[in-house]
Amino acid sequence: MSLDRAGVWGIMFLEDEHNARRFPSPHIFREEIMKLQRIGLLVVLTALLFSHGLASGPELVSEVATEGQAVHGDILDGKLILSSPQGFQVLTAGGKRAFEGTLGANQGLVFSDNGEYFGITTYSKEASPGFLAADKFELHSSDGNKLWEIKDPGVSEFFISKDAKVIVGISGEEGGSESEADFYGSKGNLVSATRIRSPQGLDISPDGERILINSAKDGLLLFERAGRLVGRFGPCDQFAISSGGQYVATASEKTIRLQEVGKPPRELKQATSPVRSLCFSPDNKYLGAIDKANLFLFEVETAKLLWQHTLEQPELSFVSLDLCAGGERTIAGLDFDNGGDVPAAERHTKGLVYLFDKQGGLIWQNEVSYKLWGAVFPLVKISGDGSRFSIVTREKVYLYTNVLPQE
Repeated sequence: MSLDRAGVWGIMFLEDEHNARRFPSPHIFREEIMKLQRIGLLVVLTALLFSHGLASGPELVSEVATEGQAVHGDILDGKLILSSPQGFQVLTAGGKRAFEGTLGANQGLVFSDNGEYFGITTYSKEASPGFLAADKFELHSSDGNKLWEIKDPGVSEFFISKDAKVIVGISGEEGGSESEADFYGSKGNLVSATRIRSPQGLDISPDGERILINSAKDGLLLFERAGRLVGRFGPCDQFAISSGGQYVATASEKTIRLQEVGKPPRELKQATSPVRSLCFSPDNKYLGAIDKANLFLFEVETAKLLWQHTLEQPELSFVSLDLCAGGERTIAGLDFDNGGDVPAAERHTKGLVYLFDKQGGLIWQNEVSYKLWGAVFPLVKISGDGSRFSIVTREKVYLYTNVLPQE
């Protein structure tokens, strides 16, 4: 039924208190029709705007139940790896199983950040307490194809770059004073080795060109992929490396710094509590940082603070962070603390995910519930182009698309 016809029938069948039919005068009749037309147009426009807003917002497209398994890899731009002490499975973004494997009692699993490669380390059964030495290390592609293996590397832990062209092994007990970093090439050949006193963390740049190793004795050390030391950045608690390794961000307690090889460090900000995470955008133009109550976004070239978001609820705290290229979107995971008056199992049962635009405006938020909790959950990650993001808890992995508005 058209609007005009509906308007006519709606007016014709109005009844007065005597239950008699009453027809308005012609000019009143026309005014009533025009009024209904205006109301109808307003309703249509409102519906269109509302539906467009929904269409341009993030859309949940898949959920993967992890059932308490450890989550590795990247469902956005690579593969997702779910592991338990008994075995593991490699999943594609659509949740399809690409490979499934088992692990022995003396075997460990390592993986590249994008989940495209994984390694299986077989440890000596005669290892001394607190020290694990590998009898064998095997590198596999995500479909389970074995690429190469190393026998008797004597390494305790391995790290794999995204393209698997750089493998770094740390020998000796973690944090021990007599440790060594071994740098391997793309075929498993040992390229170089260097002594590292008390290693406490390692990160490989996204392109595999630079490696950061944090030493409790010597501070943060920057190496080329062949193992040559090219930079020292002093002691720190948190650190991140940009693609290509040109920039390094560090945090010592509350102080956030941006550093480059051969240049004085630039102090960016004093946080209100110890910094929890640092993150570069894929194009190296932006740096994000979080402490418990604040999210900061900096411009790398100028070291300028672009915007800051401060939480007003003391129960909420930032726990994870990621940026897309161009600074178009910043995503953060938050945990809600129910307080020490509730049982431990009920203290951390829900979190939030915040999505910000380029100016720091909060444009989307969503609540996530869970029974199993960890200090970095909900863990968030956004694709480089900003079109997708994932939310990881210890129970589920969520994949969203349609993050950027459609033109």
